[in-house]
Amino acid sequence: MRAEIKRFINWTRMRSPQARTWHDYKCDLEMFASIISRLNVEDVRFRDVDEFVNFQVNKGYKPSTVNRRLAAVASFYRFLLEEGKNVACPVLPKRHYLKEPQRLPRPVNEKDLRKFFNAIHDTRDKAMFILMLTSGLRISEVSALKMTDIYLGEAPSRMIIRGKGSRERTVYLSSEAEEDLRLWLEKRSKTRCEYVFITYNQRKISTTSINNRISHIRECSGVNLTAHMLRHTFADRLLSAGMPITSIQKLMGHRFVETTQIYAVANDKQVEADFYKSSGKLDSWKLLIQATQAMSLDYDIQADDEPALEEQIPAHYNIPVSISRLNMELVNQLEAYRRTQINRWRTERVEDNSSNFFSMHSVLWNFFDKECGVKSVTQLRSEHVLRYIQHRLERGCCAKGINIHLSGLRSFLSFLRGDEVLIDASLENIRRLKETTLLPRYMTSAQVLCLKEEIETRVLQAKDQAEMHDALLLRAAFYLLWQGGLRAGEVNELKFSDFYISSVSHTWRLFIRDGKWRKGRVVYLTDAALVGLQEYLAARGMDKMGGYVFVRNGKPLKSGYLRQKLKSTGRRVNVPVTPHRLRHTYATQLLNVGCQVTSIQKLLGHTNLNTTMTYARAYDETVMRDYFQAVQFIEAQCGGSWYGVTNIQQQGN
Repeated sequence: MRAEIKRFINWTRMRSPQARTWHDYKCDLEMFASIISRLNVEDVRFRDVDEFVNFQVNKGYKPSTVNRRLAAVASFYRFLLEEGKNVACPVLPKRHYLKEPQRLPRPVNEKDLRKFFNAIHDTRDKAMFILMLTSGLRISEVSALKMTDIYLGEAPSRMIIRGKGSRERTVYLSSEAEEDLRLWLEKRSKTRCEYVFITYNQRKISTTSINNRISHIRECSGVNLTAHMLRHTFADRLLSAGMPITSIQKLMGHRFVETTQIYAVANDKQVEADFYKSSGKLDSWKLLIQATQAMSLDYDIQADDEPALEEQIPAHYNIPVSISRLNMELVNQLEAYRRTQINRWRTERVEDNSSNFFSMHSVLWNFFDKECGVKSVTQLRSEHVLRYIQHRLERGCCAKGINIHLSGLRSFLSFLRGDEVLIDASLENIRRLKETTLLPRYMTSAQVLCLKEEIETRVLQAKDQAEMHDALLLRAAFYLLWQGGLRAGEVNELKFSDFYISSVSHTWRLFIRDGKWRKGRVVYLTDAALVGLQEYLAARGMDKMGGYVFVRNGKPLKSGYLRQKLKSTGRRVNVPVTPHRLRHTYATQLLNVGCQVTSIQKLLGHTNLNTTMTYARAYDETVMRDYFQAVQFIEAQCGGSWYGVTNIQQQGN
């Protein structure tokens, strides 16, 4: 295999000699070859790629890194096919590629920027980092900047930047950046080196050296930021100033406007305006304090936490007894399939999802074994699945629960087909049952206020420090669920680095880094939610604890904690409540006061607008208005009531 890899690398290098693609491919394919330990490219199978993916996941590599390496393997096999080799690409996108979380850009607030730049005492360093902040340069673009690329003193001063894909673009210099750059050029040694930023040995500064300088200043200032976060801040500030997204695209050197649109998701002024305009109309959302007082709280909520280390996905999981009693070949197939699935699950969900996985397949395969005599997947037929559906319906199971099992079975069988296991053709089209379309179960304003008063009362009646901590925790989480629309899991996984609170732009944003379907979104904070968080943090203390905001006994909240606490609180005031019901209430209340449904879609993080439209069906103001207009017309007629006809008939009799 190594001979084929060498030919592929040489071919890639000849195609784009100025790019680093060949070097990245070389590293990726050498790792691939060392892990699968096979000599011939023809011998590589799907299971070998599973092993390659699992190795990287267990090492803590991010999904984007794993997917990039899989793309390198796929490109390598395409090259072999073009050479005329009789090989099949072992990389299956649906099986091997990992779901990447949509991570929103992380701007840096004004206080942290001041602290960071005040800690810089080197003229060169300040010039480099101010260019990243005010011109949006990448760290590689700063390193590669040449003297012939800058045009100072012209109207306006500008630079020619060579970015990704060898594409050039023009960027402009602010007055502050121009002044800092001039100071560096005056101090810069007279040398024949063509690069703007050089080391004290008069050589081009490398990206590694720039990163080392950032790490040094980060330690001195106590501000946790990266070079790319300065670029994020550049785009965020321009968006806040009302600059068109297409102009920002050109300044940042994005090939597609969809890439730049990610920054607009993180700073959507229309959604922000819709949210605060609508929240001001809700009597039950009245602010706890005056807005000017809230702004004086500034960024106390932000802790300078270090990013938590990538959590390791557990390599082993104890297989339940109900599964271990099945045919050993089937058990091994289920475990192999689970291993590919955990690579797509969030680390926090691996244990719960594994438990649900085995619980579901235990029910399925124990039924097939005991009721149908099916010991292995090769014996399974469509009539066995139909018997299972009938059995579950007779036991009173809902269509949605049965469909979850059918989807799990279908995915498992698809996985085995990739391993060339013979699956009966009748199982290729397992049809789902028709489900009832349920409307959101929102709470009335009176119910929410009753729940709020009970939670506030618990804070006032707390007897000791531990009880006060739990009461403040529940209150802060309650406001995020009710006035932020967060899911319970998103509250549990909330980290300090997810907050962006700015006193200059009066922006209070919360970044949901990895929501449902690994989709990121921005949530805007009300004063009540902000104060609730700050009072909870005062009781919690500012210890790191992995960077998690909500902790008990030094550990992140367990998955069922909020549901249990809200349920018991609601029981005391006779109000049925769950975390998701508060999310439903959040959306419905915003809709009631006229917030645009497209803005609600973005606030909730729905991919499909039809999902958000279920709230409109639950509270259709037009239908309601038309109904009461019709009722008013009916009751204005002779008889004056719905049962007037009946009364007339009775009188006639």
